[in-house]
Amino acid sequence: ILFLDKKDSYRAYGKAIFSLKSVSDKLFVDFCSKSVSKILINKTPFPVAELCSPERIRIPKSYQTTTEEMVVEVYYENAFGKLGEQGMLRILDQFSGEEVHFTHFEPYDAHMMFPCFDQPDIKASWTLVTITPPDFTVLSNETVASSTDTTNFAGLFKEPDVVSHFSFSSLLSPYSIRVFKETPKISTYLFAVVSGPFTVYSDAYNAVPLRILVRNALVPVVHHNIPEYMLATKNGMKFFESFFGIKYPYSKYDQVFVPGMLFGGMENVGCVTLTEMMIKSPIMMNMKFQHEQFIYSLLHELSHHWFGDLVTLKWWDDLWLNESFASMMGYMCIEKGEGFEYLRLSSIQFNMQKYIAYGTDERGAAHPIAMEMKNTGNTKDLFDNITYNKGAAVLKHLYATVGEAAFKMGINIYLDQFKGSNAQLVDMLKCLEVAVEKQGGKFDVLYWADQWLRSVGVNILLPKMTCSDGIITELLVEQASAGSPEEYYRTHCVDIALIYGEEVKVVLLQNVTIDPTELTLIEAAIGAPVPSAIVVNWGDKSYAITQLDEMSVKFFKANISKMTDPYARYLIAYSCSRMHNLNLLSHEDYAYFHPYLGLLTK
Repeated sequence: ILFLDKKDSYRAYGKAIFSLKSVSDKLFVDFCSKSVSKILINKTPFPVAELCSPERIRIPKSYQTTTEEMVVEVYYENAFGKLGEQGMLRILDQFSGEEVHFTHFEPYDAHMMFPCFDQPDIKASWTLVTITPPDFTVLSNETVASSTDTTNFAGLFKEPDVVSHFSFSSLLSPYSIRVFKETPKISTYLFAVVSGPFTVYSDAYNAVPLRILVRNALVPVVHHNIPEYMLATKNGMKFFESFFGIKYPYSKYDQVFVPGMLFGGMENVGCVTLTEMMIKSPIMMNMKFQHEQFIYSLLHELSHHWFGDLVTLKWWDDLWLNESFASMMGYMCIEKGEGFEYLRLSSIQFNMQKYIAYGTDERGAAHPIAMEMKNTGNTKDLFDNITYNKGAAVLKHLYATVGEAAFKMGINIYLDQFKGSNAQLVDMLKCLEVAVEKQGGKFDVLYWADQWLRSVGVNILLPKMTCSDGIITELLVEQASAGSPEEYYRTHCVDIALIYGEEVKVVLLQNVTIDPTELTLIEAAIGAPVPSAIVVNWGDKSYAITQLDEMSVKFFKANISKMTDPYARYLIAYSCSRMHNLNLLSHEDYAYFHPYLGLLTK
């Protein structure tokens, strides 16, 4: 039960019901509060001062039982998190006077609002009751089951302790009480409460109610974009239902813009929060590149409702997979889904994020994508450009390596097998291995994971050609590494472009395997006419830096302006930019390429 009465703190009553397989002297409930007035365990008073630490309620063996359910009740008052913090936040707009409350719990902050086992592998069903000013719109993971006002509170909750904990005598008029439907079993970080003065836009996708909520003060800024956001949501649901093989798994889908968020969005089940920063600036929203990035963000959070919410990673070690997968799927939806044809820059945006990770990896400042996480207090350190950007790029390379059909089948198997519960990285990889075998192939997923997920650094791919009488007699790809303590070679699946003449004709050698060695012979190129330029990793399938040979630099110096594909231009310009930074390209030559780093949207 949550009471929000326009003060700097809130009163609440939390009840946790659970069963124990065995008693333990290490049992505790995660909880952080400003003040606790009473704790009951199976109706027995609990010594608050004696056994409560700043973030835990320790439950002695004498209070534990395995023969019946354990019931922990906590009566408390708590402070709101401040701007930029997490937990339950209260944001007051100094200009409009609007007051907004919202939660942000990922990865480990649900216990800052209510008592719980705050870890992703202990899922629970939640029932919420809110008491708010009557003009507040309140939303959570489920819809409202019933509503009344504070004049009926004593009749709604018959326990005397609960009634006495909440006093409404100071209210000038009755407050609204909303009882929400019980949620399906979800992880603590996916629970949400949002309240405030919102304008509500409603629609539906098949039988799923859709809503977008915006603070009243911001309606003039965003109202003209609402139809596009709704359509993007519908098209996203259609694409993800088809790709994942499962209908949207929850009762509704709300998207609410809130002020003061640390991140761009949060995939709370059925109640996605999005930062207002995405819509506050009309200049930003009128720039094509930023506008497409916002549509991507909507799709990123939507995709989580299958991969992350329906099937949740068991422990923090695999937090990277949750975020990286959503990043990849958001861009894939724009690239392959119906209704997104007007958005043309998704590949460029995805790869620009990849290049940020290249920079971190190449400097040797990175960590492996997958790391053992023993301490929940360190989980927030995982939110960086290795987790999001490199992780997504490596998953995209995995997609290219096993093929679209096998990848999709493997993810379908994974979601169907673990829906409603928790899983680990190894579970997903084994499902992909099964799918590859069903497609008639073979793929060692554990070897792939060791190569790509448990190492640091990035590989550099450089072509070395030998020719005679205008024909390629040998094409080698030299592999080096940057950012690793020693040379580390990986298996890459790439397309190699042989480019001919001033018309910049591209002949692709597709799905070429680069072996985890220093030199790989490209047999498919032998006998081909000598090209004007060679680009390894054309289209940037793999997570690898493309380096140009002297012949290719000379060709592109004269012909890059004739290339019509903005991403292909950017790929060449980025490669030359890196070569210039390493003194492999002169200032004079680099001057020809530098302008094309900024011509992404033309």
